[in-house]
Amino acid sequence: MEGTAYGCRYAHAEFSSSEDAITHFDGAIRAYPAEAYFNRIDTSIDKAGKHSIYSKLFRFDGTLPISDWKRLLTDYFQGNALIPEYLGAARESEELVLDESTEDESLSATTEMKVAVLVRLDCGAIGSSLSLIPELTQRCGSRLIPFVEVGTGATEEFLRKQIDLSNLTAVGFEDGVLNLSRLCFGNNDQLSARFRDVVGGLSDALEKDIQAGLVQRATIPLAWRIQDLVVTLSVAGNGRAVVDILRQIVNIVDPTKQPHEWVEAVSDWVRKVARGERSSVSWQGIQRGVLEIGRSGVVDMRIRMPDELQNQLIESGDLSLSSSADVPASKD
Repeated sequence: MEGTAYGCRYAHAEFSSSEDAITHFDGAIRAYPAEAYFNRIDTSIDKAGKHSIYSKLFRFDGTLPISDWKRLLTDYFQGNALIPEYLGAARESEELVLDESTEDESLSATTEMKVAVLVRLDCGAIGSSLSLIPELTQRCGSRLIPFVEVGTGATEEFLRKQIDLSNLTAVGFEDGVLNLSRLCFGNNDQLSARFRDVVGGLSDALEKDIQAGLVQRATIPLAWRIQDLVVTLSVAGNGRAVVDILRQIVNIVDPTKQPHEWVEAVSDWVRKVARGERSSVSWQGIQRGVLEIGRSGVVDMRIRMPDELQNQLIESGDLSLSSSADVPASKD
């Protein structure tokens, strides 16, 4: 940490014997000035008191299987060899990674998930205007084309009015699932007002697509910058529940304030919407810092790409005129 201060990773969990699972898990950084830190080392834990600068990084409320908790805890304390030993790892090769059967269960359970929210903090920068980030690619012949997912109905129409997509390849899948690309809010003096207007309009558009039968499940990742951090807040699950959460987020979340000032209120509302329902943890998209609803098999999609790119693909033989409107896409 900056200056003469020391930061310590901290984790806290609660176990329910009746559920045979972790029911609460959170992690934070406890920071101490140098002098206080060295005094703390020699002080018994029952006499030290709480004198640190406490910054909560994440919180999970709900039923969390022990295996998932071990994985999260090990990742959080990455580099600390004592944690796997504490958790009972017999040898180094026994890393806490989802095996094939566990992953299949997680992906299938995702389809039953009512709603989930993930808050991710990263270092980085965001542009000055509203934008969608093309983080995934679609194979077209021999080429991989970066794309943004925007849906196929009112959601796409709303986004095109808000963002210039002329230089991006925009995709809408026709399987009832919308994994919206990360929607980034630019840094400016109108951030709070812009956030309310866009999220409110996006909620209305998504509701229209749900009513029209175009969307059954959705993931909406919203990102913005505060000081040196990029905050990504993802909402995923049943379409109706996602709309409800988004409409409350505009009243709960102030993007100009630090996440610890609003994350508890978001958690409370998610639990209210979920009404105590149990669902498995969704690991899809976690490596990118978002939530994602998995697809399987071959899925039809609509694709719009810049004219220049389309002409290049046609000339190279990677795209035929008959396939330029609807392109089958695999789950990859």
